[in-house]
Amino acid sequence: GGSGRAAVEAGYLTASTHQRAGILWTASLDYLKAHQPSLVHVSSFPWTIYLERVDGLWEIVKLASVGDFLWWDLAYDVACLRYPPFGEMRASWWDGFLRGYGAEPEGKRLLLYAVMQRLCAAMGVYMQPQTAANTAWMANARDNLEVTLSHMLDKIAGRN
Repeated sequence: GGSGRAAVEAGYLTASTHQRAGILWTASLDYLKAHQPSLVHVSSFPWTIYLERVDGLWEIVKLASVGDFLWWDLAYDVACLRYPPFGEMRASWWDGFLRGYGAEPEGKRLLLYAVMQRLCAAMGVYMQPQTAANTAWMANARDNLEVTLSHMLDKIAGRN
């Protein structure tokens, strides 16, 4: 629907890739629903928690995406770290993260969420800060959306 259809209409994504993503997602819904809920979601986007220095101490002054805090699959957040919209993840950083985090969620689960996150990010859903770096990332993501999503969908389907 939303971001996927908009990406097709804008010419960033072919209709066949959009349809393939929908089919894989539909076929995977039971798999995605079979998880231990975290009951907490703090979003791995850096603009979700706003800090200010008040009287020499750091304080949380604003929380964004409060509706998401109620229930979530932890793999959604981990996918956002593994395949970060508006950023990059180097292999050494990922290895370091996993040393502290523990067991990595299944690759298929991460990729299913990453497909959705990439579409949303490329199409401007996340209300990211308007910086030159974020604007450049979005332009690059849109230019490469077909190739990126096709590659992810191949991995989900076990073709890579």
